[in-house]
Amino acid sequence: MQEVKVKLFRLSELAPKAKAKAIEGLRDFLNRTFEPSLVTETLEEVASYEFGLKAENCYWRLSSCQGDGVAFYGDIDLDALAEKNAEVKALLAKFVSLDTTVSVRSVDVNGRYHHYNSMRAEVECDRTDSDTESLCDELQTAVQRVLRDASRRCAEIGYAEIEYQTGESVATEWAEANGLWFTESGYKWGGAEPEEEEAASE
Repeated sequence: MQEVKVKLFRLSELAPKAKAKAIEGLRDFLNRTFEPSLVTETLEEVASYEFGLKAENCYWRLSSCQGDGVAFYGDIDLDALAEKNAEVKALLAKFVSLDTTVSVRSVDVNGRYHHYNSMRAEVECDRTDSDTESLCDELQTAVQRVLRDASRRCAEIGYAEIEYQTGESVATEWAEANGLWFTESGYKWGGAEPEEEEAASE
């Protein structure tokens, strides 16, 4: 049996080059293990708070590749949308004055990617005549604009959220909170801590 002694360091004790390597490894680990539902929750909150957009489903892919984006599908809460959007509010008031019930649904028109151009707003109302047809067209245009604006804004926020969750500051905090040890060259130590090794050899 051969005994090998390895000098170990906390992240803050590493030389700059080794520390950079250690952080790169930690970020890669965080990127593979972070919880996507946290991003989804953030995107839904942004869409609701900034645009009044509440839909049944939120789909996204934000990996800096072609086809990246955020999309919202399903029935749309028009009352919530009207609270943030004056144009939608005015149009809904016109439907009410005509004693007409209206609903809007966002459908997937791409089937592969989810982004600002993969959604189409579809409007349904319980009567069909020239007055309601024109209003439906106006509402469809207004909601379509909200969907695209919300998608672009949420993609921007989503990239920032992922960068934060897998960034240097979080990686550093995670290493400190979990008491990680590293070799002199910056590789994460997978064995026992020095104190545990010393006790085991006694």
